[in-house]
This record gives sequence, structure tokens and C-alpha cells, in this order.
Amino acid sequence: MVFLPSSRHAVIARRIHGVVAITATAGFLAVIILSASGGFLPQPAQPGHLLGTNPEGPAGMWSRVWDTLTYFTVWSNIIVAVAFWVMVARPAHGYVDSPPPLWQRSLLLDALMMITVTAIVYATLIGPSQVLEGWSMLTNPWQHIVVPVVAVAGWVWAGPRRWIDRWAIVGSLLLPMIWTVFMLIRGAAITAYPYAFVDVATHGMGPVAVMIVAIVVFGLLVMASYAGVDLFLQRFSQAPDPQPDLSATDRPDATATR
Repeated sequence: MVFLPSSRHAVIARRIHGVVAITATAGFLAVIILSASGGFLPQPAQPGHLLGTNPEGPAGMWSRVWDTLTYFTVWSNIIVAVAFWVMVARPAHGYVDSPPPLWQRSLLLDALMMITVTAIVYATLIGPSQVLEGWSMLTNPWQHIVVPVVAVAGWVWAGPRRWIDRWAIVGSLLLPMIWTVFMLIRGAAITAYPYAFVDVATHGMGPVAVMIVAIVVFGLLVMASYAGVDLFLQRFSQAPDPQPDLSATDRPDATATR
């Protein structure tokens, strides 16, 4: 692994973060526009209670958009876009005299974890049984393969390093929990769910809860893996990011006033 010299690292890192942000934003906007306009081909009926049964044309525009916003994939792409746009606006080298705020560190780790879980769950549980047609042949791999690869590669190459600690990991659970609650409440209201493994109407709450807990545990393992990778990459950095003392952020209330 090669890291950029100190005089150039901040500028090029910011450009790399911008490329990640643009890639994720482009995929998200394309999916929203195609959903709203009815650009995606109707999906064949599937067993269970899954999203996708909406009126065609303008009558089904808002229901299609809300369906799109219920997918974990879309949330993960949005979080990647937001996290890396924040990195462009508030780059790591700007934190010299004070540690990065907990919310920003948690947001970045959240983006990495969620997009990684998206890629792995899609490759193992969803993708093998999907048949792609029309615009889905572009947007589906873009959100499930291209964005994860670009996001992880961008973080590995450009950092920032030393942003992952136990409170960042705890903070990174917030957005997935919000998605879970939103998805289950909306699913119960319309009797339709984004994925078969969270289809409460078909499987019952017990099995779905077990699956959700298993994915949460997997997400924690993913974040722990990123922490390990971060420690490993620090050894090869010729121009590490400024290393403020993060010990002050090891308490939940340390960043409350930031």
C-alpha cells in the first residue's frame, strides 16, 4: 500500500473522497428518478409480502419512491454519499488542535459498515435469485458492487486513519436501528417488506428478529474488522492524518457540546 506524501495527501485525499461521494450520489439519484418516473420494469410476482406492487404511472409515483427509500441498500448509499461529502467539507487535516467530533467519525464508520453489509448480504442472500432487466441492469450493480468497492477503496487509500474507537462503533448503530424501526413499522402498515428475510407477515416476528440480531452482530464484526484494518494501515502511512487525543471522546458526553 502506498500513501501520498504529506504535502499532497490532504488535497488528493479530498479529491478521492469527492469521487466516492459523487459515485454514491449518482446511484441514489438515478434510482429515485427512475422510481418516481416509472422507469423500472415491473418485477414478477414473488412469494410472500414484498415491496413492488404499485400502480403504474403518476398514480404510483409516491408509493414507488417510498418503497425505494425503504431498502437498506438505498440507505447505505445515501449514508456513503453524506459521509464522504462531509469529508470533503470537513477534511481530516482540519482537526489539528481538537479531535474530530463523534458524529462525524460514527457517520464515516456507519457508511463503511452499511455499504459492506449491503454488498455481502446482496451477494449471498439476494443477488443469486434476482433477475435483472432494463435499468436495473445498471443501477443494481452500481449500488451493490460499484459503490461498495469505491467507498472501501477510497477509505483504504485516503483515510482518515485513527477515527475508529469504541464510541464510534456504538454511535454507528444508531442509523441501522432507525432503518430497522422504520422498515418494520411501514411494513406492518402496508403488509409489504423490502426483503424476504424481514417479511414478518410471512415468517413471523420471532424468526425475523433472530435474523436482524444476526445481521447486527455481523455488522459489529465488520466494524471491528475495519478497526483492525485501520491499525494495520497506520503502519504503512508515510503521511498520517493529524492524531489528536481521542481519549476525551471515550465518554458519551464528551462530544455533547461539539
